[in-house]
Amino acid sequence: MSGSGGDNVASTSTSTAPASLSEEVHREIEALFNWNPRRLKSQAFSSNSTSKSTRPLAYYDKHFSEKMRLLHVKRLPSLVQQLQEKVDRALLAASATLPREWKPLAPAVTRDFMNDNAPIIAKDEKAVAEFYGRTTPPFVVPLASTIALHPKASKYTWKNLLLWTKSVSSLGYAIMDGELRIIPDNDDDNFDKIVETMDPETRRIVGEMRSSSMSLGTWEFKSLDTGSEDVMKAVHSFNDFDWTSCSEEGCDLLQLHQKQVEKAESTAIGRDAQNPPWTLGVCVHGSRNWWTFADFSIG
Repeated sequence: MSGSGGDNVASTSTSTAPASLSEEVHREIEALFNWNPRRLKSQAFSSNSTSKSTRPLAYYDKHFSEKMRLLHVKRLPSLVQQLQEKVDRALLAASATLPREWKPLAPAVTRDFMNDNAPIIAKDEKAVAEFYGRTTPPFVVPLASTIALHPKASKYTWKNLLLWTKSVSSLGYAIMDGELRIIPDNDDDNFDKIVETMDPETRRIVGEMRSSSMSLGTWEFKSLDTGSEDVMKAVHSFNDFDWTSCSEEGCDLLQLHQKQVEKAESTAIGRDAQNPPWTLGVCVHGSRNWWTFADFSIG
C-alpha cells in the first residue's frame, strides 16, 4: 500500500468493545487503535541533489514473464475502513479468551514517550522505514498475533508468534523493504504449546508458513518526496498499465535476451490470498495482475 495521505488510519470502534475485556485491556486497546504516529517531515534538498528521472529499463524488466506483469491499477479509498471492520470483528470474536492483563505489552505512556522522542525528519525511504520500525511493529505485532492466531493461548500474558523485519526472505525478487512472517524455529521455546491452542486450519497454515519462511505481508517504503505533485495526482486516475516489452529485432534469437526470458519464466509465483482484507469488485483479469493502493501512510 502506498499513497500521499497521512490522516487516513484505522481505529477500532471503542463504543462496541466487548464487556468481557478487563478495564485495563479495554483501555489500552482503545488507546492503541486510536493512536497515530507523528507526521514525518521531508528534509529540504538542493535542486541538484535529487534525480529527475528513473533508471532505464533493464533486460530483465523488458523480458518479464507475461503471467506476472502488472496490467491494471485500482485505487481503494475504502481500504482503511475495511481493515478497521475486520479488526473489530476479530477483537469481538476473541475477547472472551484474551489475557485479562496488559503485561508484558508496552502501555500507552511508553508508546507515547518513544513516539515523541523519535526523529521526524526523513530525508529518504530508509528513514521512513526506520521510523515505522521504531514506532509501530513493537506495539501492534504482539496484539495482532494473539487476536488473529491464538486468542486461547493464555489468560495471563500476551503471546507473539509474529516478526516484522527488514531482513526479508525474498532477497532475489522484487523490491521489498519489510515483511511480516511467523517467527523462526529457534525464536520461541513455547511455540508448540501456543500452536496447540489454535483451530486445526490455522495451525496448518501457521506451520506451513513457518517452515517455508513465507511472508504474511510485505512492505515497500518510499521517501516523502516520491514524485512531483502532478505525478502523485496522476496515480489516483491510473487504470491500465502499459508494460514496456523488448522491441529489439530478433529478440528471440539473441542469447543475452534469452537468458533474461529464462530467468523471468523461472520466477516462482506465490499463492494469492483467498480472503484478502479488501474488495476489488468484479475483476476478469485475475488478482495477480492487479495492483491496489490506498492513501495510507505514516503520520
